[in-house]
Amino acid sequence: MNIIKILILGIEQIFIKIVNHKPPKIINGRRLHFFYITQVGVNPPTFKVFVNEPELLYNSYQRYLENQFMQYFNLKGIPIVLHYQKRKKY
Repeated sequence: MNIIKILILGIEQIFIKIVNHKPPKIINGRRLHFFYITQVGVNPPTFKVFVNEPELLYNSYQRYLENQFMQYFNLKGIPIVLHYQKRKKY
């Protein structure tokens, strides 16, 4: 049984590095913006990513984020789950 909890500050910093290294494409004049990420589960490691428009997330970019995330945190062979959710406006 793999139980993995990653420090929140580490998640935010690494996620920003990953996105800045290869920003998402502009689709129909709109760009996907990432606001923050939080860990919501440990088995498997599950994260919720808050974005402006989840429908702008295309499959190859989603795989890129997952692969880079696993590489940075040395999670080879451990599946991770990233859920994308629209950030609510206040």
